[in-house]
Amino acid sequence: MTKKEKPQKALLKGVLPIGGIELNCAVLEDGTRVLTATSIFQAFERSRKGMNSRLEIAGTKIPPFLAAKNLKPLITNELIDRAKSIEYLDGQTLKRG
Repeated sequence: MTKKEKPQKALLKGVLPIGGIELNCAVLEDGTRVLTATSIFQAFERSRKGMNSRLEIAGTKIPPFLAAKNLKPLITNELIDRAKSIEYLDGQTLKRG
């Protein structure tokens, strides 16, 4: 998202149950489906960490939960594209997913 672009609004939001874990999710104005970053970290029982330069593959910042060295051989370009962070509005709250 560039500085001039406004974040999209969440039109729908809910919970996605996967294997006994509930992930908060939203559907944005353009139909993009987003899992909230907070729920992903909670699912992995990890504290939320900020992004930094070591969390890049091919110039794209990736979420910390995918940045483990042992996962690097498994990270495909498709996964990188799908794991890009998106800021969106949930009501008046800016969220990231």
